[in-house]
Order: sequence, then C-alpha cells, then structure tokens
Amino acid sequence: MVSYYGDRQTLRTPESQGGRPKPTLASEDANYFYDQTRSGKVTKRGKTPLQHYDYWFRTNVKNETTNRGTKRITPLTEFEKQLGVKLSVAVTMLHGQKYSQKEWDAFQQKRVDSGIDKLRSAGGGDKGVYYYQELDTDQFSSRGKIDWRRYFEEKAREKDLIVVDLNNLQFREKQKPAVVEKVRPNPKEKSIASVKIEKPEPIEPIEEVAKYSPLMIAGVIAVVVILLLKRRRA
Repeated sequence: MVSYYGDRQTLRTPESQGGRPKPTLASEDANYFYDQTRSGKVTKRGKTPLQHYDYWFRTNVKNETTNRGTKRITPLTEFEKQLGVKLSVAVTMLHGQKYSQKEWDAFQQKRVDSGIDKLRSAGGGDKGVYYYQELDTDQFSSRGKIDWRRYFEEKAREKDLIVVDLNNLQFREKQKPAVVEKVRPNPKEKSIASVKIEKPEPIEPIEEVAKYSPLMIAGVIAVVVILLLKRRRA
C-alpha cells in the first residue's frame, strides 16, 4: 500500500502561537479552507490529503533555474519516491519545440521511417537538452493550475499501481497471479512406470522339440532305421 498519510510529519503546517492553523491571505492553510459570511463569521472546511499535498507543494517546493532549464531542489518525500516522482526530467528542444524522451524517440523513428537519417547531436541546428519539472507540461498544467488527479493517475500507471482513493492519495500494488510451473514430459524419454514387463511363459516339451533343426531330426530317424535292420538280420 502506498499512502500519503505516512508523509504527514514531513509536510509542515503554518501555525499561530496558540497552536491553531493560521489562515493565509488566500483564505486557506495547510489543513483548511476558510469561508467568511457577510456578518464576519468565519467557517472552515477540512482539506483532503490531495488538497493538502497541493498546498504543501505550492508553499514548500523550491526550484533552481539555470540556462538549461528548471530543477527542483527540495528533496522528495517518501511518498513521492514510492510513486516515482522525479526532481526533473530531460527535455529535448528543437526549433522551439519541446520533446519528452518518448516524444523524441517517436520523432526520430518517424524520420527513419520516412527515409531520413536520425538527427545527429552534432548537426541539429538549435537542438539542445533542457530540464523541466514533470508538471511543466500541457498534460498536467492548464493556466497555471496543476491537474493533480491526472498527474497521480499517470504516476500510478507508470508504477503499475491501483488507485484506491485518489482524494486520500492511497494506492496499492496489483496482485500478481500465482505462478504454477507445469513440467511437460519429454516424448523421447519413457518413464519406467510406462514400460510393461511381461512374465515369460513356460515352454512345453513339444515346443522344445520344435526348436531343433530338420537335419538333426533326420539323423535320429536314420539311426533308428539302422538299428531295426540289424535286429532283422540277426
């Protein structure tokens, strides 16, 4: 289970001296939204973990900007690490067009399929590699507002996680089916149990005689005839 609740201690909440959350000028703090009626009465609405994360991100995450782009310098929380959040991603720029790694690979493959060589690093015009936050794309940002739901759904897909409750930032791993290894017999090899051993049958005397050759039988008959002739002469 991947849950945002485990990082609550790392996300600090601005508090007043009395220990209560101090409302900000935007009528919100880390844990509540504040509404004020015409009579001046203030009510508060609790934030979901998703809304709490949004506030923490906007007020705590710091970036460093160089001539090669923008990188996040605030360390990742354990929750973010489990979801595969990155401090920055490499983006290829060519003629003012921004390409993610996946988009750049597709662009290169398209050139190859069209019979054009891949764009080489040495001769790519104004081609360069820059660094941006994952959220700094049209996929997740619109008019300066981040679409956190779409972002975390995408991160869950990348990590092969199931979204349990997006408002509470709860995810779980997919249950992998048990692997049953089936041993297939080798048809070239016969099992000992499959070989049938037959018990030899006893040989009858008449069958034993049949085993001798015809010449031997003829010799025996000749001897008998000679003995009979000698008896008659006597």
